[in-house]
Amino acid sequence: MNRTSIYAINANDDLRSVGDCCLKPHRQSLSCSRQARGFTLPELLLGVIILGLLTTLGLNAGSGYLKRQQLEGAARRFILGLEKGRDAARKQGAACALQLTSAGSASGWAQPVSSNPAPCDVVSLQLMESTGWPGQAQLQLSHNFSGPVIFTANGLINSGGTAVLAIAGTDLVRCVVVSSVMGVTRTGSYDGGFSSQSPAPEKCKPDSRL
Repeated sequence: MNRTSIYAINANDDLRSVGDCCLKPHRQSLSCSRQARGFTLPELLLGVIILGLLTTLGLNAGSGYLKRQQLEGAARRFILGLEKGRDAARKQGAACALQLTSAGSASGWAQPVSSNPAPCDVVSLQLMESTGWPGQAQLQLSHNFSGPVIFTANGLINSGGTAVLAIAGTDLVRCVVVSSVMGVTRTGSYDGGFSSQSPAPEKCKPDSRL
């Protein structure tokens, strides 16, 4: 004998909004009823909490990546300043000098106020590009270049040294070692983290990511 299910439908019910739920067995209709009423307050709160956590993790990861890229850019601009000094000395056909300044976001290469030889004909080059955003990352720079960096007329660097660059918010610490006389430069990761003390060239280790 076939069993026939009987469903009671209120006269005020809108069959279009009820949909197929009214034509389903009792257990399925309860599920449809739960779907129709939406989420409960605890469920909504849990969703908001999870969304907030995911957003925070994403922002932290993105901030760390951005600071790392800013640090890599500062290291490249450090080397670019050296190349500009070389080119200026060759074009001038005489030795010239550039001064490395350490002043937070304004750190970079500039013409010395007075030096012998004369300053290189190079526009000042900051190591950090200004974004104009509030709370922009501040570059930490430590070096042991004694006085202005001198470039010879044939493009060599007559005074060597080591520079260490870091930005708070990333564990990466970049280093640039410039050998005296030949002026050969090499970059790497500084062993031991950033310190305001005079950096040691032997702590500038090769980095496979470069």
